[in-house]
Amino acid sequence: MNNRSDEHLTSIQRSLQVLPASSDPTVFDLSNKDIVDFFVNLHELMIVFDAQSNITWSAVTVLLAACRNSNTRERLVHTYKFAPILTKLLRFELGSNEKNLKVLQLLQELTYGVNISWQEAHLGALISLLTEWIVGNDESLILLSLGVLVNLCYKNVPAVFTLMRSVDIKKFIKSVLKLQKNNDPLRVQVCKLMIILKDVSGGVPDPEIGTYIESTCPTLIDALSRDNAYLMKHIVIFFKEIVTNSKSSHILCSYKNFGNDTEKLLNSIKEDEVSLECVGVLLEYFQCLVKLDCAELEFYYPKILQFALRWINNVDISTDSLKLMCCIVTKVFSMTEETSLKKALIDILDDNTSVILLILEIRENGTMSNSLFVKLTALLHLLSEMLKEAKLAEQIICSINQPVLEKLFLPLKNSVMKNSNIFQEPVYSFYVYALLFLTELADKNTNWFIMYRELLRERQILTVLSAALYTGPEDIKKRVLSLTGSTGFSSECQEATDLRATRLQHSLALASSEVFRLHQLLYSTQQNLEVNKVESAKVCERMGELEIKAQEIHNKYDQVVQTLRSKTRIVTEQNEQILNLKGQIKENENSLLQLKEELKKMEHKNEGLLKEKSMLEDNIESLQKTILENKKENDGNLKKICSLKKEIMAQSDMISELQKMNSEKEIEIGNLCKELQEQKRTRERILEVAMGKL
Repeated sequence: MNNRSDEHLTSIQRSLQVLPASSDPTVFDLSNKDIVDFFVNLHELMIVFDAQSNITWSAVTVLLAACRNSNTRERLVHTYKFAPILTKLLRFELGSNEKNLKVLQLLQELTYGVNISWQEAHLGALISLLTEWIVGNDESLILLSLGVLVNLCYKNVPAVFTLMRSVDIKKFIKSVLKLQKNNDPLRVQVCKLMIILKDVSGGVPDPEIGTYIESTCPTLIDALSRDNAYLMKHIVIFFKEIVTNSKSSHILCSYKNFGNDTEKLLNSIKEDEVSLECVGVLLEYFQCLVKLDCAELEFYYPKILQFALRWINNVDISTDSLKLMCCIVTKVFSMTEETSLKKALIDILDDNTSVILLILEIRENGTMSNSLFVKLTALLHLLSEMLKEAKLAEQIICSINQPVLEKLFLPLKNSVMKNSNIFQEPVYSFYVYALLFLTELADKNTNWFIMYRELLRERQILTVLSAALYTGPEDIKKRVLSLTGSTGFSSECQEATDLRATRLQHSLALASSEVFRLHQLLYSTQQNLEVNKVESAKVCERMGELEIKAQEIHNKYDQVVQTLRSKTRIVTEQNEQILNLKGQIKENENSLLQLKEELKKMEHKNEGLLKEKSMLEDNIESLQKTILENKKENDGNLKKICSLKKEIMAQSDMISELQKMNSEKEIEIGNLCKELQEQKRTRERILEVAMGKL
């Protein structure tokens, strides 16, 4: 960009205008190195040009188009950091809300899921501007500004701290609560902000929670129609916040439209067109609904189960699918009475048991990752629940192969797995569920009982159970204790497990002594912290003052940057002029070289001409001498001519007199001739007369 010309800028502008026109989001796929370089250059381009440049706004349009690619959008959020540049665009007086709305729309995309770990320089200015627009009168800016603020503050303490420093937070919350009116999207955003600021605002008012619950499903349907997985995830995350909040449980129980909302959502899903990211969010949302214990939703469990079955073989979302199925099956199969719902679920699972069991045979190349452990845990939990029903149990026992299950324990039996991995929750949870599944099979078939007894003799199996018993969560501990009461779990196994548990307990005791020392150290540190608390408060006040000064310096810096940009632009134009002049100078130098060559030729010609000139001068001198001599001769001749002229004149006078005399004589001769003729005629007549007489 240092040597840019008008033609170059026009070419860039055209390219930036063409890119957003593509309907294919893979155009911006960052797996391509050229695309990575493109975004780096685009970042530099937006730094160089200000808000008045058309190239800047073309770049904003390109970024909006790039956000259609989910992976690219995530990288734009966490890697390329366009937010500071966009903040500077908002700080200009753009003169049109259209440009402000465009930047806010892009910021909403690029701040969703952002992780802010420290007080970033642009954050104060951005949040101040957003709060001004939120409490302002321009309704077109309020919704987007609130959306950006929610994204910035969600799980980002520095942003919340900056918000509290920028405004009177209580007055701001009161102003925000007055904004809702009949605008459902705005109510949703207000509810999200209240959830984020619950420690400051005192919690979310019940009407706002009801509004959010009511708008959750319609908003999901709208986001699904636009294939916006990130907006869907955003909605579900806040829905889960409400579900897990004990204060809002009575509102969830009082909401009566979960059934209708779920039916509309299920009907809006186009399985052939929906993206995997959207399916993953839907599976998570349905799992939340099943856990709500809402009787109205039970009618839709078969449809939800069929939807989950559709995706169990997809590597990316099969775990979520299995968890949802397990959640439904566990809840329904725990009912003692036979219902049409349970029968419908049994029929669906009976038709798909072979497909479910096929997942057990899918292995990665000799490795068992934590994600695979989680997926298989969900699968075995599901199969254990299915074994409780006779119809399904019969088909599972007939279809499942013993070698397939034996392969699941090979990493432990062959000591491939390190001891440190055994203490990871996904690992020991999986083996606990695997053993529980085997106990269910052992009750129905002797071969499985033998396999179960042999596994319990393995040292690593007992180590895993001990690790689960002492480090696992309460649910896993209960399941381990239930294993100790199973038929195949002998007293020897119990003693071996107790021995390993004792060793673990001894290790934990040693660790606890170290923890006690750490507690003492922490206590003394805490005392020091309390002593320093007062000093920290003073430091905070000082930091506040410094932050204000820093903001002033930042504003001055922005002004200097703008001045430098304008001067840089001038210098660039002058450089372009210098380049043009250099080109002209080169052309003139080439012309001079040609002229010098021609001058040399002319000099050679001139030398020849000088020689010819000297010769001609010599000739001229000789000619001048000859002319002088000839002149003298001519003068003599002129004198002779003059004398001859005089003689000629005299002779001409004589000639003229003689001519006159001659003419007179001729006249006389003519007269004599006439007389002679008359005399002749007279003679003839006389002769005729004389002859006639004769």
